[in-house]
Amino acid sequence: MGLFSRLGALIKSNLNDLISKAEDPEKMLNQVLVDMKTQLVEAKKQVAVAIGDEKRLKKQWDEQLIQAKEWERKAMLAVQASDDELAKEALTRAKEHEELSAQFEGQWVNQKDAVDKLKSQLRVLNNKIEEAKRKRNILIARQKRARRKRPSRTRWPASRTPRRLTPLIAWPKRSRRSRPRPRRTTSWPVSCRATP
Repeated sequence: MGLFSRLGALIKSNLNDLISKAEDPEKMLNQVLVDMKTQLVEAKKQVAVAIGDEKRLKKQWDEQLIQAKEWERKAMLAVQASDDELAKEALTRAKEHEELSAQFEGQWVNQKDAVDKLKSQLRVLNNKIEEAKRKRNILIARQKRARRKRPSRTRWPASRTPRRLTPLIAWPKRSRRSRPRPRRTTSWPVSCRATP
Protein backbone atom coordinates (compact mmCIF):
# COMPACT_ATOMS: atom_id res chain seq x y z
CA MET A 1 0.00 0.00 0.00
CA GLY A 2 2.88 2.35 0.67
CA LEU A 3 3.92 2.20 -2.97
CA PHE A 4 0.45 3.11 -4.25
CA SER A 5 0.02 6.00 -1.81
CA ARG A 6 3.45 7.36 -2.77
CA LEU A 7 2.60 6.95 -6.45
CA GLY A 8 -0.72 8.76 -5.89
CA ALA A 9 1.05 11.61 -4.08
CA LEU A 10 3.58 11.85 -6.92
CA ILE A 11 0.85 12.03 -9.55
CA LYS A 12 -1.08 14.65 -7.56
CA SER A 13 2.01 16.78 -7.06
CA ASN A 14 2.89 16.59 -10.76
CA LEU A 15 -0.67 17.53 -11.75
CA ASN A 16 -0.68 20.44 -9.31
CA ASP A 17 2.67 21.57 -10.69
CA LEU A 18 1.33 21.43 -14.26
CA ILE A 19 -1.76 23.39 -13.24
CA SER A 20 0.26 26.04 -11.42
CA LYS A 21 2.58 26.38 -14.43
CA ALA A 22 -0.43 26.72 -16.73
CA GLU A 23 -2.05 29.40 -14.58
CA ASP A 24 -1.80 32.79 -16.17
CA PRO A 25 -2.63 35.60 -13.74
CA GLU A 26 -3.93 37.79 -16.55
CA LYS A 27 -6.35 35.10 -17.71
CA MET A 28 -7.46 34.41 -14.15
CA LEU A 29 -8.16 38.11 -13.52
CA ASN A 30 -10.07 38.33 -16.80
CA GLN A 31 -12.18 35.32 -15.76
CA VAL A 32 -12.94 36.93 -12.39
CA LEU A 33 -14.09 40.08 -14.21
CA VAL A 34 -16.27 38.03 -16.56
CA ASP A 35 -17.87 36.33 -13.53
CA MET A 36 -18.45 39.69 -11.87
CA LYS A 37 -20.04 41.05 -15.05
CA THR A 38 -22.44 38.09 -15.25
CA GLN A 39 -23.38 38.74 -11.61
CA LEU A 40 -23.98 42.38 -12.55
CA VAL A 41 -26.28 41.32 -15.41
CA GLU A 42 -28.24 39.04 -13.04
CA ALA A 43 -28.48 41.84 -10.48
CA LYS A 44 -29.77 44.23 -13.16
CA LYS A 45 -32.44 41.69 -14.09
CA GLN A 46 -33.52 41.40 -10.46
CA VAL A 47 -33.67 45.18 -10.12
CA ALA A 48 -35.75 45.42 -13.31
CA VAL A 49 -38.22 42.82 -11.98
CA ALA A 50 -38.42 44.64 -8.65
CA ILE A 51 -39.03 47.98 -10.39
CA GLY A 52 -41.77 46.36 -12.47
CA ASP A 53 -43.42 45.03 -9.29
CA GLU A 54 -43.16 48.49 -7.71
CA LYS A 55 -44.84 50.13 -10.70
CA ARG A 56 -47.59 47.47 -10.72
CA LEU A 57 -48.29 48.04 -7.02
CA LYS A 58 -48.36 51.82 -7.52
CA LYS A 59 -50.83 51.41 -10.38
CA GLN A 60 -53.07 49.12 -8.29
CA TRP A 61 -52.93 51.58 -5.38
CA ASP A 62 -53.94 54.45 -7.70
CA GLU A 63 -56.76 52.36 -9.17
CA GLN A 64 -58.15 51.59 -5.70
CA LEU A 65 -58.03 55.28 -4.77
CA ILE A 66 -59.91 56.14 -7.96
CA GLN A 67 -62.48 53.41 -7.27
CA ALA A 68 -62.94 54.64 -3.68
CA LYS A 69 -63.53 58.22 -4.88
CA GLU A 70 -65.93 56.98 -7.56
CA TRP A 71 -68.03 55.06 -4.98
CA GLU A 72 -68.05 58.11 -2.69
CA ARG A 73 -69.35 60.18 -5.59
CA LYS A 74 -72.06 57.56 -6.25
CA ALA A 75 -73.01 57.63 -2.56
CA MET A 76 -73.39 61.42 -2.72
CA LEU A 77 -75.59 61.08 -5.80
CA ALA A 78 -77.70 58.44 -4.00
CA VAL A 79 -78.15 60.75 -0.99
CA GLN A 80 -79.20 63.58 -3.29
CA ALA A 81 -81.69 61.20 -4.92
CA SER A 82 -82.98 60.24 -1.40
CA ASP A 83 -82.04 56.58 -1.91
CA ASP A 84 -80.51 55.68 1.47
CA GLU A 85 -80.13 51.98 0.72
CA LEU A 86 -78.12 52.69 -2.42
CA ALA A 87 -76.05 55.30 -0.55
CA LYS A 88 -75.17 52.75 2.21
CA GLU A 89 -74.12 50.20 -0.42
CA ALA A 90 -71.98 52.79 -2.22
CA LEU A 91 -70.30 53.85 1.06
CA THR A 92 -69.58 50.20 1.91
CA ARG A 93 -67.95 49.70 -1.47
CA ALA A 94 -65.98 52.94 -1.08
CA LYS A 95 -64.70 51.76 2.32
CA GLU A 96 -63.62 48.40 0.82
CA HIS A 97 -61.65 50.20 -1.89
CA GLU A 98 -60.05 52.54 0.68
CA GLU A 99 -58.91 49.51 2.73
CA LEU A 100 -57.49 47.88 -0.40
CA SER A 101 -55.74 51.10 -1.36
CA ALA A 102 -54.18 51.27 2.13
CA GLN A 103 -52.90 47.69 1.72
CA PHE A 104 -51.49 48.45 -1.72
CA GLU A 105 -49.89 51.61 -0.35
CA GLY A 106 -48.10 49.60 2.37
CA GLN A 107 -46.93 47.01 -0.16
CA TRP A 108 -45.78 49.77 -2.51
CA VAL A 109 -43.76 51.49 0.25
CA ASN A 110 -42.08 48.18 1.16
CA GLN A 111 -41.36 47.40 -2.48
CA LYS A 112 -39.97 50.92 -3.05
CA ASP A 113 -37.58 50.47 -0.11
CA ALA A 114 -36.49 47.09 -1.47
CA VAL A 115 -35.92 48.59 -4.94
CA ASP A 116 -33.84 51.42 -3.45
CA LYS A 117 -31.69 48.90 -1.58
CA LEU A 118 -31.25 46.81 -4.73
CA LYS A 119 -30.27 49.89 -6.72
CA SER A 120 -27.65 50.87 -4.12
CA GLN A 121 -26.26 47.30 -4.11
CA LEU A 122 -26.15 47.44 -7.90
CA ARG A 123 -24.14 50.67 -7.75
CA VAL A 124 -21.75 49.09 -5.21
CA LEU A 125 -21.29 46.04 -7.43
CA ASN A 126 -20.68 48.25 -10.45
CA ASN A 127 -18.07 50.24 -8.49
CA LYS A 128 -16.38 47.01 -7.42
CA ILE A 129 -16.18 45.88 -11.03
CA GLU A 130 -14.62 49.17 -12.07
CA GLU A 131 -12.13 48.94 -9.19
CA ALA A 132 -11.30 45.35 -10.15
CA LYS A 133 -10.65 46.48 -13.73
CA ARG A 134 -8.25 49.16 -12.50
CA LYS A 135 -6.45 46.72 -10.19
CA ARG A 136 -6.26 44.15 -12.99
CA ASN A 137 -4.64 46.69 -15.28
CA ILE A 138 -2.14 47.63 -12.56
CA LEU A 139 -1.28 43.98 -11.83
CA ILE A 140 -0.90 43.17 -15.51
CA ALA A 141 1.40 46.16 -15.97
CA ARG A 142 3.47 45.02 -12.96
CA GLN A 143 3.72 41.50 -14.34
CA LYS A 144 4.84 42.74 -17.76
CA ARG A 145 7.36 45.07 -16.16
CA ALA A 146 8.70 42.21 -14.05
CA ARG A 147 9.06 40.02 -17.13
CA ARG A 148 11.03 42.74 -18.89
CA LYS A 149 13.33 43.19 -15.89
CA ARG A 150 14.35 39.52 -15.81
CA PRO A 151 17.94 39.13 -16.95
CA SER A 152 18.25 37.43 -20.27
CA ARG A 153 21.07 35.07 -21.13
CA THR A 154 21.94 36.90 -24.28
CA ARG A 155 22.05 40.40 -22.96
CA TRP A 156 24.33 41.72 -25.70
CA PRO A 157 24.26 40.42 -29.22
CA ALA A 158 27.66 39.33 -30.47
CA SER A 159 27.87 42.25 -32.85
CA ARG A 160 27.24 44.77 -30.07
CA THR A 161 29.50 43.27 -27.39
CA PRO A 162 32.09 45.75 -26.15
CA ARG A 163 35.65 44.84 -27.19
CA ARG A 164 36.99 44.71 -23.68
CA LEU A 165 34.40 42.03 -22.74
CA THR A 166 34.92 39.85 -25.80
CA PRO A 167 37.79 37.79 -24.28
CA LEU A 168 35.83 37.26 -21.08
CA ILE A 169 32.76 36.04 -22.92
CA ALA A 170 34.77 33.80 -25.24
CA TRP A 171 36.98 32.35 -22.50
CA PRO A 172 34.59 29.66 -21.17
CA LYS A 173 34.02 28.44 -24.71
CA ARG A 174 37.60 27.22 -25.19
CA SER A 175 37.98 23.52 -25.46
CA ARG A 176 39.56 21.46 -22.72
CA ARG A 177 42.50 20.50 -24.84
CA SER A 178 43.60 24.06 -25.42
CA ARG A 179 44.04 24.61 -21.69
CA PRO A 180 47.42 23.65 -20.32
CA ARG A 181 47.40 20.46 -18.30
CA PRO A 182 49.18 20.27 -14.98
CA ARG A 183 52.34 18.10 -15.02
CA ARG A 184 52.22 14.82 -13.30
CA THR A 185 55.02 14.14 -10.97
CA THR A 186 56.00 10.65 -10.27
CA SER A 187 56.53 10.72 -6.64
CA TRP A 188 56.10 7.69 -4.56
CA PRO A 189 53.93 7.78 -1.53
CA VAL A 190 55.80 8.24 1.72
CA SER A 191 55.16 4.67 2.87
CA CYS A 192 56.76 3.15 -0.23
CA ARG A 193 60.03 5.12 -0.11
CA ALA A 194 63.16 3.47 1.03
CA THR A 195 64.40 4.72 4.32
CA PRO A 196 68.19 5.38 4.64
